[in-house]
Amino acid sequence: MVLLFHTGIVMRAKFDEPEEVAAYRMRAFHLEEIARRYPKITVIGAPCGNPEYEWAAEVARWNPNLFFDLSGSTLVKLRGRLGEFARIFWWSSTEEGTRTPENNPSAFVKLVFGSDTELENIEGVLRQYREMLAACGVPADAQRLILGGTMAKILGLPRRGPKVTRCNLRTARPGAADAAETAKGDVYYPAEIAAREAREWFCLSPAWSVFKSSC
Repeated sequence: MVLLFHTGIVMRAKFDEPEEVAAYRMRAFHLEEIARRYPKITVIGAPCGNPEYEWAAEVARWNPNLFFDLSGSTLVKLRGRLGEFARIFWWSSTEEGTRTPENNPSAFVKLVFGSDTELENIEGVLRQYREMLAACGVPADAQRLILGGTMAKILGLPRRGPKVTRCNLRTARPGAADAAETAKGDVYYPAEIAAREAREWFCLSPAWSVFKSSC
């Protein structure tokens, strides 16, 4: 079972109406108790406790079933100082953390990809992730896990999809080829293509009928 919780600040959509919403109830450290009480479930916090990133990182550090993403405004507002995440996820290649996906030594593998946006904007979010990972010197094998490998394992998805080449990417959409990378024999899906295929699968699957009947 996978549980996804909103953590950190939350937008206010109705300015003239009272709301039973408060960000203090969504602080990242609240997820630690859930992760500890229920070690067989996977807990994901989005978006990394914004703005309390250090709390999110520290509770993820000792809980192997707890992950966070960096969706939302985080990578936008910290665009000029993305290297600060190396200080927050500080325990790479030390014994100061729990087990990680594939026993990867990078502290950053406690992150997973999340977008919190429309399908057409996912490629831009992917670019923001890559800029942050590059600024922090995150190795390619850890990036592979962050940008899909870990979630594929959590959700029981195939490890590799059909090969995506620069040639057919340029044919599919100009500029999309820049999102394809290869590391240690694994082919990255551009986020936009992966999202579109997920949507097509969902609309053709039995789950779609259940979803429509529940609305």
